[in-house]
Amino acid sequence: AKVSPNAGNLLLFSTFAYVNAEYTRLATTAVSNGNIVEGDLKNNKVENAPEIISRSGLTYGLKGFSTTLQFSHVGEAFADASNTVAPNAAATAGLIPDYQVWDWSMTMVVKNYHFRAG
Repeated sequence: AKVSPNAGNLLLFSTFAYVNAEYTRLATTAVSNGNIVEGDLKNNKVENAPEIISRSGLTYGLKGFSTTLQFSHVGEAFADASNTVAPNAAATAGLIPDYQVWDWSMTMVVKNYHFRAG
């Protein structure tokens, strides 16, 4: 099938990242009941480092107009180096759940003016 040159351009894109960020050695010191307790967070996940981040989408463009729709997925991550699962009131500890986001944006060029939304 022949596509008309006036049909515009359709671009598909996708990215995927897998990160296994773990501490190989992270010495800790705490005081418990008046005693100094030393520990090591070896093999704990690095805080705020999700294992999976992926983005996929498409962009359509025609003359001075383009629009992009993108889907993003970010995997769960820990908020602290101790890999605490339960959150605290200050949000400095706990498991950050995975989440997804849809983004939609548009750009239009009229003469020398660029209009963007999204």
